[in-house]
Amino acid sequence: MINLTASQNIFPKLIPYEVYNMDVWEEGPRYLIKFDNGLQLKVTESLRNLFNYMDGTTSIGDICTMVQTNHDGNITINELTELINEHLLPKGVLVGSEKKASHHSAITFRIAIFHASYLKKASEYFEFLFFRGVFVLFSIFFSISLIHYFFQANTENISNTFGSVYKFTIAILLLLFSMIVHELGHIVAAYRYKIQPKDVGMGLYMMRPVLFVDLSDTWRLPRRQRVVIDLGGIYFELWIFILFELCYFISGFQEFFVANQFILITVLYNLYPFLQYDGFWVLTDILGIANLHTRTFQLVKSGLLGYFFFKPDYRKQFNDTIKRMNRHYKIAFLTYASIYFCSVITAIWFILRYTIYLFTSLDSFTWGNAKGAIIVIIIVLIRTIVVFTLKFKRAGREKDDKQTNHPSSRKNQESL
Repeated sequence: MINLTASQNIFPKLIPYEVYNMDVWEEGPRYLIKFDNGLQLKVTESLRNLFNYMDGTTSIGDICTMVQTNHDGNITINELTELINEHLLPKGVLVGSEKKASHHSAITFRIAIFHASYLKKASEYFEFLFFRGVFVLFSIFFSISLIHYFFQANTENISNTFGSVYKFTIAILLLLFSMIVHELGHIVAAYRYKIQPKDVGMGLYMMRPVLFVDLSDTWRLPRRQRVVIDLGGIYFELWIFILFELCYFISGFQEFFVANQFILITVLYNLYPFLQYDGFWVLTDILGIANLHTRTFQLVKSGLLGYFFFKPDYRKQFNDTIKRMNRHYKIAFLTYASIYFCSVITAIWFILRYTIYLFTSLDSFTWGNAKGAIIVIIIVLIRTIVVFTLKFKRAGREKDDKQTNHPSSRKNQESL
């Protein structure tokens, strides 16, 4: 890749792209630029106007002049050249430097199993589940099923299922079935709003195996429709909960009851808003703040390094970020960032407390009676180090800143 020099006589040309209005809560309009190589950029109106002139017929010098004349903008030749060299050329969106977009996903070791288009025909048979009348019936059936579940939870002895490899395996297989249906829910909801899901696959998130659906095109939808797609997986999974509870009521097989226990746990875990699961995307779309997780992590990082480790550059970055927010945006963003920071500190405290408890509960410290605890601690430490290393690396790479986990993926969406 050859960088451009700061010259007035260069005629940059972007590869074909489409522009969509974004329904987000930001100062001024935001647009989603979708390039033919798969890259998606969230841009301001000024950058969208700039892109309009990068058609291969206008020189860099003339672009700067036209932006200033027609849009009251202010960009120099050096600044435009830097934008091209540092952001557009590496992403392969200029003619002559084309390449397939690489995505920065929270999911590692991604393996695409099949394309979601294979399920387009099948999804049509399930779209009725999103009708209002059907949702009313769902609410009634789920309430009855949940009451029955909690009633049985107080009386059911499930030790036989956990003590039997065969029964426990059946319960796990039922859980896996519900997870597959979960992804189907995202796909059906996407097709309902004329969005084409992409890859369906599996990978690792937070060192855990997960399923995912690439739903990166959902950013073009209004927030309300994005929330429906975010919750589509959990909605379908709870229909499976109702089905399993009915099967358990009829047959008495504990495997269905145990599977429903696992389903409720995964649903609650998915609703946790501080990891990039369904609950996170729901919160992101309700607030209308794109890249919420990345921007929160960068804000917390700059605040800690600036005020606790006395680094002036990070302190200035923190203060500048806060000043650019309007009042309502600042309240929502800082509330999330504060809870996010407290949740991280709480998690670290519980890990340390449990570690101390393990070692203080031992009568004598030998390899024989402590090896299990040591192995667990080493695994937890390795996982924690890997996760935070990846976070800092990604935060450093994404200067400004949809995979729901099970996650559905919203990949290749960056900010400029």
